[in-house]
Amino acid sequence: MDKEIIEMDNLSLNIPNIVGSADIFIWRFHNAPKELQALSVNGGDEDWLVLVKEAFYSHYYIPFLEDGMQGGIGSCNVDTFRIGEYLMLIGTHA
Repeated sequence: MDKEIIEMDNLSLNIPNIVGSADIFIWRFHNAPKELQALSVNGGDEDWLVLVKEAFYSHYYIPFLEDGMQGGIGSCNVDTFRIGEYLMLIGTHA
């Protein structure tokens, strides 16, 4: 994983309360919690929002989370944010 990761410090989100014990949790962007949607750096081209434990993501290859992957979460781009032990990935189409 050698892409830029945006550090998100001092957030009042309790991610385990949102995803439970899941290693990975996927929403259509507009169905994701509003607090997570608000962290996007895009202007309305978001398609998917994923929370994944960083240790899980670094251990397992998950091809549909890659940038530009046909049929993946971001046909154009995937922005990555670190929130504690989790990575939040937002896939966009533009």
